[in-house]
Amino acid sequence: MVSEDTASTPDPPIDASSPTIMETYKATNRIKADKAPGPCGVYPEYIQHGGSDAMHALHKITVRVWEDEVAPEEWHQGITIPL
Repeated sequence: MVSEDTASTPDPPIDASSPTIMETYKATNRIKADKAPGPCGVYPEYIQHGGSDAMHALHKITVRVWEDEVAPEEWHQGITIPL
């Protein structure tokens, strides 16, 4: 059972600001290697080892998607190949 004091406590504010370059970097490092590329043909290793220019470009895309609240249609595709 929830006490009356706990029930009236507001949730902490949520930070809805655009992702930082460090958040983008950390997210790319969580991508598993040795996976097949997506529809664009980019392997996860290309993203992880692309250097600062690639990271800044990816961050720029991520911020744009965040601010526009619209992801490219290709990001919703997955290719399943039966074996």
